[in-house]
Amino acid sequence: MFVTPISRIFGVNSQPSLSRGGEMARLPGLLERFPSRELDIHRLCARDAEFRGVCEDYEVALKALRHWERVEKNAARADEYRQLADEIADEIASRLDAASVSIRASEPTRSG
Repeated sequence: MFVTPISRIFGVNSQPSLSRGGEMARLPGLLERFPSRELDIHRLCARDAEFRGVCEDYEVALKALRHWERVEKNAARADEYRQLADEIADEIASRLDAASVSIRASEPTRSG
């Protein structure tokens, strides 16, 4: 599934630009939402550029959400970005789950 970067959809210019193997500190919202999946996020970001893009989109959506919640106090716009962030988080969770299944399927079975 191709995901159009949120910055192009909503005209947000402050995409965090997480490079391959980049700093996870640039994904604080993602790590806050998925604290138990931090290692999985690190691993998948290191090998999947499309996943990194989805993670960046999540951070941009959170930044926009926080803007509309705090600065503008625009509840309708904040709700739109909250929904968008939730949808992107669902996509991230699905990709993490798929990657975990893929990794487990490729591991050799151990017989005792």
